[in-house]
Amino acid sequence: MLLKSKKILRGRRCFRFLYKEYIEEYEKVFKHTSLDEFGLISETYFDFYEKRQDKLAHYFQTLYNIIKYVDEADSEIDKKKYINLVRAQLSVYELGLLFYNCLAELGRDKFKPLIEKYSLFKNMPKSILYAQSHTQLYSETAFKGAPAWTSTRKFESDEEEMSYYFAEAVSDQEDDEK
Repeated sequence: MLLKSKKILRGRRCFRFLYKEYIEEYEKVFKHTSLDEFGLISETYFDFYEKRQDKLAHYFQTLYNIIKYVDEADSEIDKKKYINLVRAQLSVYELGLLFYNCLAELGRDKFKPLIEKYSLFKNMPKSILYAQSHTQLYSETAFKGAPAWTSTRKFESDEEEMSYYFAEAVSDQEDDEK
């Protein structure tokens, strides 16, 4: 992915950038809308996705089909083993984008139920989300078995929380450039 600064991002760094971009878009619309959270997420994510479809469509379709394939397996032991492998491969920012993708029309009907069934957000720090209240848009099973560290950090406001993660992402990026 080529940034305006002509820097090329590859691999997981793309997801960090894309996630930040989505949250910034959400925040802009959030300040000037009367939509409820679900409607706002759905609308802003769809607009974001349309602009980035060339980068995201193949990724989410592949991930969905892998999880669907595992879901169709006969062995519960195999299902658990393979879902654990998939979950282990997802970065925090991939999980963040997946979280919002499955609340939008794109993933709501087919992908979201699989996320909930297999607790795919088990290892996602809830504090990465724009607002932790967004977790209420999923069944609790999406986070089933989550370790305590996924929700222990406390912030005074959602803005403070997002700035922490954005600062962390920028710091990581600066370290990568050195």
